[in-house]
Amino acid sequence: RGAEKKLAGLPDPDTIRKEMADFILRHKAKPVDLQRTMAERVGAKFFSDAEAAVRDSDIVACTTAAREPILHGAWLKPGAFVTAVGWNTPSGRELDDAAMANIVIVESVAAARDQAGNVRGSNCAIFAEAGEIFAGQKAVPEGATVIYDSVGIAIMDVAAAKLVYDLWLSGE
Repeated sequence: RGAEKKLAGLPDPDTIRKEMADFILRHKAKPVDLQRTMAERVGAKFFSDAEAAVRDSDIVACTTAAREPILHGAWLKPGAFVTAVGWNTPSGRELDDAAMANIVIVESVAAARDQAGNVRGSNCAIFAEAGEIFAGQKAVPEGATVIYDSVGIAIMDVAAAKLVYDLWLSGE
């Protein structure tokens, strides 16, 4: 429940939005300063270099609008978990072929093959759908580097949020 203490110390979303807007208006030409300030604001560590940020990370969240890969598989620590939830058009990509050569999990194979630029661009093998993992039908090998490439199927988001909420209520 350490997260509760951290969250309790954050201001409400409206205050954060106002502070972000004010900061952006005052520092238009300094996006790195904005990134650093916002990272500090939420208790995160700021890196100006993507490789340095990723190199020793257990969990990597790729949430960009990149059209070309910005995350390279060579940077990933063995056993890392990467969630790619940003750009999801058939032609956009966040992850390179080396990253996509790891264990790939998606919400839906059909949706990923149709809509996920990372999957389409790399022509990678898809290990499983998330539902297969949650149902125990497939298990990720111990120590594997895992890529979760999401195309944003709303009902999956709702189900995941409900699961997390129910676990939180039960104290698990």
